[in-house]
Amino acid sequence: MDDFADASGALINWDKSSGFWVASGNPPFNAPSAGFTWIPKGQSIRYLGCRVGLGLKVDDMIAPLLLRLRNKLIYWNKEKLSLTGRIIVANSVLLSSIWYIASTWLFSRSIMLKVQRLVRNFIWGNTITDHPIAKVPWSVLIQSKQKGGLGLIDPFMQSKALIAKHVVRSLLPGEELWKKLWIRHLHKVKPSVGGQWNDSLRWFFNSDFPLPKSSVGSLRFFNGIFRAWESLRQALVFLPPKSFHQFMRQPLIWNPLFTDEAACVLGLCPRLSWAAMDNGPARTVADWIRFLQTSAQDQRNMLSNLRGAKIMFSQLSMVYQITVPTLHFDHFQGWYGMFSTLNILIGARLYHQNGNLYFYEVRDNGRLILVEEESPIMSAARQLPVRVIARLAKKIFIDPSPLIAKYSSHIWVLHSRPLVDLQWDPSDYGWKMSIADPSSKVIPFFTYSVAFGRNFMLNQTETVPAGKKYWDEGNISPSHMLMFWKQFWSIKCMNKILHFRWLMIHYALPVGELLRGSVRDRSCVMCGSASETLHHAFWECVFAKRFWFRILRLLGRKYRSAIFTWGAVFWGRLDQQMAFYHCHHSSFTLRVTNFQVFCISSSLQGVKFFSRSYVWQIVSSLALWVLWKVRCSKLYNDENTHVVDQVKSFWELLVHTVKGDYDKSKGSGNTTNRKRRRIRRVWSSIPIMLDAGADVRWNYVPPRWLFPPPAPFLEHTT
Repeated sequence: MDDFADASGALINWDKSSGFWVASGNPPFNAPSAGFTWIPKGQSIRYLGCRVGLGLKVDDMIAPLLLRLRNKLIYWNKEKLSLTGRIIVANSVLLSSIWYIASTWLFSRSIMLKVQRLVRNFIWGNTITDHPIAKVPWSVLIQSKQKGGLGLIDPFMQSKALIAKHVVRSLLPGEELWKKLWIRHLHKVKPSVGGQWNDSLRWFFNSDFPLPKSSVGSLRFFNGIFRAWESLRQALVFLPPKSFHQFMRQPLIWNPLFTDEAACVLGLCPRLSWAAMDNGPARTVADWIRFLQTSAQDQRNMLSNLRGAKIMFSQLSMVYQITVPTLHFDHFQGWYGMFSTLNILIGARLYHQNGNLYFYEVRDNGRLILVEEESPIMSAARQLPVRVIARLAKKIFIDPSPLIAKYSSHIWVLHSRPLVDLQWDPSDYGWKMSIADPSSKVIPFFTYSVAFGRNFMLNQTETVPAGKKYWDEGNISPSHMLMFWKQFWSIKCMNKILHFRWLMIHYALPVGELLRGSVRDRSCVMCGSASETLHHAFWECVFAKRFWFRILRLLGRKYRSAIFTWGAVFWGRLDQQMAFYHCHHSSFTLRVTNFQVFCISSSLQGVKFFSRSYVWQIVSSLALWVLWKVRCSKLYNDENTHVVDQVKSFWELLVHTVKGDYDKSKGSGNTTNRKRRRIRRVWSSIPIMLDAGADVRWNYVPPRWLFPPPAPFLEHTT
């Protein structure tokens, strides 16, 4: 320590220092100051935001974190937040406080369940101690909005995705101490099949090989990486070589490109000396070809001491003959490096498809400097194929094009050596979001992100929403649902109304039919004459009929001769598949012609439906919201809202919604003018705006023709 002080000029502040004695016996010296303390086993200190100590349990580490999370929940529970607001707070404020620690330690499932329970109680209730009823399962909440969820981050999946990122980071160039420790630990637990392996880590990428577990308790961190990597390793796909040089440097052992008759990679069989073969003549395709070109006696001498040499020889010869890809070598782009006699990269040349030759000088700091184009002066013998990793901002590219490898951009050769000399190349692998989907996009290995890892694990979990059994009754296909959710969140309404409809579509609204527990009276709150279902409360009830009879008069000019069913109301869609949803349960169907609304039978054969339902999506959402508010006023306050007041509330919501969409397009450019003209054209058939020169004047008074006397069929129904 004195030497360190003399060399650096920095003195150690012993009053602020603590230490752990990991060896046996007592510490070899006493601190110069009484402020220095030795931390006994079982206790911990805070270092770089994490609790560290000897014999420290993960539960003890997470306890202060859970306490801090509880305090935040207590604070935010005082705020009146919507469902949208609670999801945002949970993702950005609450859960974000544990990601730093979760990126270091992989917590157990029991700990993550505690975190999940706290967040769930916060979303569905106003307290963290009670146990509110979860209207929608957790497995649905964590799905993306495009799949019917709300995009809530699952803490367990996020933790695994964070831990797995250490694997990707450890393979990037650099001499950090933690990387060396990680690689050293991997060598300790490398597979024992087939003999003693070299430093190759290709087995680590093979999903067929079970990852070993370390028996060293102090290396719990690495065991967490193993567990996280096990969940993500299925997303790895092997990228076949695209050039002759790439194919020739392909390894033969632990390579998914070369398999035996049982479709297994070479190296899995424990009775064969695959490790010795990998260290000898079968390291790469080029090495194996050179080995086959030697004399038979030399081959026997090299293979004589190997166990199972004949079997391995036959399998290697077979896979080489079968799996040689058909490559087109006429036009390809690739990097060629020029190296000194000490195998140090001094320059890189890129042969592009147009035949141009670019020369880059590589500085000592790893920066790439483009030199003027020149004729090749180096012989081909001194140019070796290399793989170059370029990094721009936070994105990492493999084999960049001249447009990506800009002036002064970073360029590396892994471990200061050309990748052709490495025994494996992580850039041969890519990440695929869905293994079952052939059209799924593959991203390079080094572009791994935490969001990708979390979404991949999320896609592997089967989610069955509570409303799926109802959707199946209406013959709503999964592909149609996927398209529906993509369009659902684009409806121009307030978020609270969209989430109300979201709960409705998931059959999570507390109507009589869906109430849990021992509730005896499940009759309709409004009429009391029938069981309260979503269908009845929002469509079949006589009070709902009176409301819809007036609202639908607005759409007479927009959707001429349109048919409105319960399916069209429920989904907010006018296409045929949605309109027939639960149609067999309904005898109440409305036809709109100009300003007239007629009740017709439920026989809808040969009826034309509209595919463009932008206006209907907004109108139906606002109308359902008004009906729900009226029901709640009746249930909780015993207030009867007249249909005229309902129409006025709807009209006010409609004007404010369209005005908000109109005012969002600000400015005086052509784009703004086009957006505003489109809005005026779409709503031209409904008198909510009046032309006032270059601008519009909003009509906050509903037209009087919305309030005709009740129709005869409604009087008869009453």
